[in-house]
Amino acid sequence: IHLGVRNSRVALIADDGSKQTRVIANADGERETPTCFGASLSGELLTGSLALQQQVRNSKNVIVDFTRFLGATEDSPVLKKKYPFDASHDGTQVVFKIEVGDEEKTFTPADGVQLLVSSLKNTAESSTGHPIHKAVVSVGWHCNRAGREQIVAGCKAAGVQVVGFVNTTASAMLASQLERNLSAAMATEQEGDGKVLVVNSGACTTVALFGRSSTGGYVRLAYRSSWLGGDDFTDLLVSHFEKEFSRRNRGVDLKNNRRAMLKLTVACEQAKCNLSMAPQTQVNVDSLCDGIDFSGRLTRGRYESMLQAPIAKLVTLVEETLTEAGFQASDVHNLLLIGGNARIPKFQAAIEGLFPNVTRVEEVNADELSVCGAAKHAQFLMEHPDAVLDDETEFFAGQTNVSATPHAIRIGLLGGKCVPVIKQGAALPARVQQRFATTSDNQTSLVLELYEGESAVASECVHLATVHVKSILPKPRLSAFVDVVFILESSGV
Repeated sequence: IHLGVRNSRVALIADDGSKQTRVIANADGERETPTCFGASLSGELLTGSLALQQQVRNSKNVIVDFTRFLGATEDSPVLKKKYPFDASHDGTQVVFKIEVGDEEKTFTPADGVQLLVSSLKNTAESSTGHPIHKAVVSVGWHCNRAGREQIVAGCKAAGVQVVGFVNTTASAMLASQLERNLSAAMATEQEGDGKVLVVNSGACTTVALFGRSSTGGYVRLAYRSSWLGGDDFTDLLVSHFEKEFSRRNRGVDLKNNRRAMLKLTVACEQAKCNLSMAPQTQVNVDSLCDGIDFSGRLTRGRYESMLQAPIAKLVTLVEETLTEAGFQASDVHNLLLIGGNARIPKFQAAIEGLFPNVTRVEEVNADELSVCGAAKHAQFLMEHPDAVLDDETEFFAGQTNVSATPHAIRIGLLGGKCVPVIKQGAALPARVQQRFATTSDNQTSLVLELYEGESAVASECVHLATVHVKSILPKPRLSAFVDVVFILESSGV
């Protein structure tokens, strides 16, 4: 299963001996299902495309892109944005309030996962004729430990056991033709070649650099991620046409009309897709506001001029990824672009411009790579139930290691600081042992504060647990030691 921010998918590996990956179409015949749920005006609970169809007329009761709220904290950036629906934090997790019939009900992201996965499960069972009980789930880097626990809970409620998580970017790498043709494509390469840069830009953006391993697969060398993505591009179009409408119809308040802005946003989403394929597009919205119809025209050149600032930020993200890994553009051998924004010609040109001598990997269905990689990893787990990572390569032999921790696990220090014990992006399962010394004479206990996050300031990270170590033999300070082993399982727990 791929749980995307905008759309989700389900796929399987054929059991006819061909081992071909097949993305399963839902009841509407679509190979992707909108990641949303909500209630109709009549009080019916809906998910997927049926829920999305209610968005304009019943926006406060339709929760779109709900996976971006998985594991979100009270001060998370996603809660600082304005939404047409009610999203808040109750001190433990994000909650949504929806009117179902005459009753207001509270839902959580885990509830959304349950509804969506139930739909995807039914799709898979209808296609295969067999019950589905287990799945590998592909998620974005933004999905932290708490978010993964919410997914596990939601899937369990839907009757599905999560046997593993994979990151969407690494999962796409796993399903790409680079992995499929690994032996043939890399047989003649010299040592140090074979590095692949993957740019996954959809609702959010992740950049990852992969390199060859001694076992024949790929290992992720570095990555960077950002919430910058498709919504930012759409917002530029919405702002452009909102100003155009206001200029033509002075005195009409479009910006504060929630339904009108949603109608314009839907039209701009389609215009954005059109401009990836055509030199110009038309935005037509009947009765946009106060019964006034709107029609606007935009060329690709004008649109691309709007994108200069956000694309420049994405280019910087790529450069930072290379810097983190200690490589230059000339060290990259292949380039893989996936996600909706990868269809934008200017986006393609900007990224490719950094790598003039690099071969760009062309995929027929690039948007489906993440779910295909999850299916491939599920097959691997079925065939190798006792597989363990090689301590030296941090790899499953012969396969790209797609399981990694999305955020660093840190330990608190005096003065409100914290340092990483398991680094962000570490291969899973991960095992790290550290030695701690007592800081006072005759100290018999030790308190360890565990955090998750990327900041060196403890208060800016998510507090995971307080661990009490007792029965330390009393000795002078710095002469009694405690060895602590930190373990993250393949699921990220």
